[in-house]
Amino acid sequence: MTDHRTADPSGSGADRLPPTAVAGGVVASLSLIVIGIITLSGAGGSVKLPFWCMRCGLRPALDILLNVLLFVPLGLGLGLGRTRLRWATLVVLAVTCSVEALQFAVVPGRFASARDILTNTAGGIIGFYIARDWRGLVLPPPRRALLLGGAAILLWLATQLFTAWALVVAVPDGTWWAQVSRHDRGFPAHFPGRVVRLSIGSSAILYSDTLQDSERARSEWVRGAPVAAVVTSTPENSGPAPILVIAADATPTEVIALAQQGTGVFFRVRTRAAVIGLRNPAILLGDVFLPGSEADTITVSARYSDGEYEIDSERGGGRRQFALAASASWLWALLMPLRHSTLGAESRWITVAWLFIALALPGFWLAQWDDGESVHSRRRIAVVALFAGGLFIGLALVPLTFGLSRSHWSEWLAAAGGAAAGMVSGSLLRRAA
Repeated sequence: MTDHRTADPSGSGADRLPPTAVAGGVVASLSLIVIGIITLSGAGGSVKLPFWCMRCGLRPALDILLNVLLFVPLGLGLGLGRTRLRWATLVVLAVTCSVEALQFAVVPGRFASARDILTNTAGGIIGFYIARDWRGLVLPPPRRALLLGGAAILLWLATQLFTAWALVVAVPDGTWWAQVSRHDRGFPAHFPGRVVRLSIGSSAILYSDTLQDSERARSEWVRGAPVAAVVTSTPENSGPAPILVIAADATPTEVIALAQQGTGVFFRVRTRAAVIGLRNPAILLGDVFLPGSEADTITVSARYSDGEYEIDSERGGGRRQFALAASASWLWALLMPLRHSTLGAESRWITVAWLFIALALPGFWLAQWDDGESVHSRRRIAVVALFAGGLFIGLALVPLTFGLSRSHWSEWLAAAGGAAAGMVSGSLLRRAA
């Protein structure tokens, strides 16, 4: 076995580990703590699934991606610590098998899965190889820097295209069912108020059962008709507590969900993201169920039309409204780990941060391909043209193609700022090296 320790320059005779090995040990240790907290916490309401099932669960694609990402830091730490591949693989495999065994025997609400073992191990190996080649990623030679930067821009464009496609409404065929103010195991609370009236467009919903005319309700919903509810006021709850859930057939496949969450109203609609096992974005209008007489009625309506979510509420002549345009830069929203995560006004800042980071990476690499000889160098002109074309396609053409609203000015600014920041940092690092 190779000894990676270095001599102590003080001459005391003591040896010390190289900085990368120390960093690797810290990363691996922290990773084990995070893995333990996330995977060994109880999960109430979970359903026991077959061990060998690869597509089980409500969101299999999301589960697979999160399992991979969860173990990347462990592999990263082992790689930085200069562990050999076979030993790193054995460590990752031992950790994930131990987690699955504890989930099977001890942790309530969790279940063991062969899929988790495979995806966790894959994440550890990916992290290991990233660590082994970190110098080639931080200070690549010019040709490799060009390939990395170009690939990063293409990957970002692919995520924009995929997200815009995934945010299109997915309307299942067949009979639609209504669940009115019922306790659903997919929701943690029960709506305590009284439901006075419900409808989808002109189709009234009278009780929990099949819709009287599913075809008409589906047709009006596709054309942008709202789902509406008149309910009595209720105290704040921990929610979300479903007021109305529309499902397709007996699967059941959730199509529309309208619920109370805290003092607000939660609205979610089925999109293509759910078809492939990712999250349906949900929005929240706050301060709807404020203190007052429980005899007061509140009218709530919600829709998702032309790429925009809308919720309106009216009570005693006062009206509240919240609208949020879906964005092709919402990949992060499709990957939310919590089932009932909601989007509010803060979602714009999250999108800005995501775009800044996503475009800084190709800027960082392309700056190291740019020779930097002059402002008018051919490589610098090519980099600027590449970014300009990429931003136009990703923020203008892609949303237009899938019927989404045009990208907000803050998204353009964040993308351009991220690219510029990445290029500045890459250029400074190249000169320093």
